[in-house]
Amino acid sequence: MTEYDVWNRQVKVTNDAGTSSYAYYPDGLRYSKTVNGALLRQVWDGTNLAYEYTLGEEDAVVPVRRYARGINAIYVESGDAKNYYLYNAHGDVVQLTDATGIVTQEYEYDAFGNEQNPSANDTNPMRYCGEYFDAETGTIYLRARYYDPRIGRFTSADTVLQVMRKLGSGIEVPDPLSLNRYTYCHNNPVMYMDSTGNFVISTTVLLVAAGAAIVGTIGGFVGNYIADQKGATGWEKAGYIAGGAVIGAVAGGVAGYVAAPAVASATGVAAISVTSAGVATISANGIVATNQLINTVPGVQQGLYTSLEQGVNFSRRALEHMQEPGRFVPVQSLIDTIKIGASMPDPQGSQALMYYAELSINSKLYNLEVLYDKFSNTIWHFKYYV
Repeated sequence: MTEYDVWNRQVKVTNDAGTSSYAYYPDGLRYSKTVNGALLRQVWDGTNLAYEYTLGEEDAVVPVRRYARGINAIYVESGDAKNYYLYNAHGDVVQLTDATGIVTQEYEYDAFGNEQNPSANDTNPMRYCGEYFDAETGTIYLRARYYDPRIGRFTSADTVLQVMRKLGSGIEVPDPLSLNRYTYCHNNPVMYMDSTGNFVISTTVLLVAAGAAIVGTIGGFVGNYIADQKGATGWEKAGYIAGGAVIGAVAGGVAGYVAAPAVASATGVAAISVTSAGVATISANGIVATNQLINTVPGVQQGLYTSLEQGVNFSRRALEHMQEPGRFVPVQSLIDTIKIGASMPDPQGSQALMYYAELSINSKLYNLEVLYDKFSNTIWHFKYYV
């Protein structure tokens, strides 16, 4: 039996494993879980789990697990042990290794995330899609909701009643994939994943992130090395680093959606271009060295896209907001808003149009506005609010 509070959050589960209760922070993220009387509290860095602890004598903090993160969890520390996560292309944890590289645990899943041959003694919670598995309930905690891989469904309904799609004729019709509010990843978990309980994202993005993070980072180091050899400093050196990261990311099959914002933040590049699949390239206008490096990659030029079908460009200010946990909106949601949302002239009088749609975050419905300039295919501003 499962009990929910007035915000539709799971607060108590009674099953064959016993009784489990759950508490939440004001922003909706989980604060603690208590399984048959054993308390575990959770601390978050943005929307990423960073630390778990329990309470000892006189309420002294007793660490249980610490997580180090990059694109996803890199390793977990528990006591004196440190285990590293290895992932497949879908983002599932498939192995744990110790500091010497010896495999300590292996995982295998079916398409919907049911673990094959699970170990009853395994205490690692990060598993399918790299998300938190609650062994006591058999569900996966996805922040806004819980997902049950045994039935391939969420255990509570999506807060968005339906998504409207605009046909070529301008007529709006309900998206049939949104009408069943319990479905997980459009019933296609091979091609999609949902790390929040609110948004479906293509697993292509995972390949993008992995390739960009590895090869793009190497490219950045190469750029830094070249800059040092040439005695470059300041903006000139930044150009070599950014350009090296871009070329490295392209060589890895992508242009760094995850890595690029970090480079942009450090170097102050002019814009980031993001494809509808989540792929990004850096546009470093005004940095001669970077432009020279980028222009050596066929088809990339300065990384700017000319239409939404190719991708979308971000102004520097909008890019900064994409890096803020309380402001970030998935790229595909922004593009969808531009494509199907209601539009009106920019209230500030620019040539851009303001597009409006509804957005659900942690089971709460917000209004989303996106200021988009069609001429330059650039998002100048976006914001969600009650």
